[in-house]
Amino acid sequence: MAGWRPDWKALLARAPELRLDAPDGWVYLVADPHLGDARAPVDGFLRTLEGLPDARLIVLLGDLFKVWLAPHKFWDAQARTLIEGLTALRARGTPLWFVVGNREFFLPTDPRRLF
Repeated sequence: MAGWRPDWKALLARAPELRLDAPDGWVYLVADPHLGDARAPVDGFLRTLEGLPDARLIVLLGDLFKVWLAPHKFWDAQARTLIEGLTALRARGTPLWFVVGNREFFLPTDPRRLF
């Protein structure tokens, strides 16, 4: 089954370099929250992120929702709330990085433009 593997060299060549200017604080890795139902509410997730002490960087490791169709026309209230919350968090000075997971579909070329 030739051709099914990603071109890792091309992906690495386009990958942004991670530089942390702040000398102190924590780097938080948040993986697979699978938001979107009563067990994983978006508001609670945002409150948790906002409450992280001394956040030097928050890295979201994909699968933010169970399934997420990223074009704006498919966003429901939860997706809008999440993006608005992450945008506000970043505006207050918390650096955020987003790594695309296997449940995010049709993201823009540069997913950092989401928030």
